[in-house]
Amino acid sequence: MVEGKHIFGPVASRRLGRSLGVDIVPLKVCTQNCIYCQLGIDGERTLERKEYVSADVVLEELKERVGAGVEADFVTFSGSGEPTLNSAMGKIIDGIRAITDIPVAVITNGTLLSDPAVRADCCKADLVVPSLDAGDAETFGKINFPHKDIDFDVFVDGLCEFRREYSGRMWLEVFLSEGVNASDEQVDKIGAIIERIGPDKVQLNTAVRPTVKETALRVERERLDEIAERLGGNVEVVV
Repeated sequence: MVEGKHIFGPVASRRLGRSLGVDIVPLKVCTQNCIYCQLGIDGERTLERKEYVSADVVLEELKERVGAGVEADFVTFSGSGEPTLNSAMGKIIDGIRAITDIPVAVITNGTLLSDPAVRADCCKADLVVPSLDAGDAETFGKINFPHKDIDFDVFVDGLCEFRREYSGRMWLEVFLSEGVNASDEQVDKIGAIIERIGPDKVQLNTAVRPTVKETALRVERERLDEIAERLGGNVEVVV
């Protein structure tokens, strides 16, 4: 694996196979401060979109990697923070298309999909994997600690609107934490929202690596399987 400043990997991903990462925001610059984040406790929660890293810099680094013969199943926007905060993301995706035919994936917490410009950028990707970790505003606050100006209902509406506009693959990730959002009541609320969104696939996840907050408790595999069955449809456990 080769590490660059903004391009890293390929890394072995449980969901995406060989993933060549694209990191386009500074460390912990995000719209949320989730209890299960592995990048540290306190980051800069912001809703400001700007060109944190220029498209030209990222694409030049990608050209070098592709020219060196890198092989990957996806070029994946992920890494240090929330990638949709970079206002150049759409331009970068366009540039990736001109460099390689490797499919593009965006892993996002989904909180900015209420913004039409963000939806337009994400619609350029082959696969978008947003998150939904709560069935109501109270639980949303407990597990995701969003920026104070993020409204849960607006967030959910953004996910629904994106699904209507997007013709690519949409996989919805649900991170489950024991004692926070893994009860039958909470799962049923999440399930009702999933029905509204209509993703192609739902992936259940839980803490498998060290997290920075003690409240991010692992849900056992047997319970994850029960939740998958309760949700029904195209649901898989990815831990």
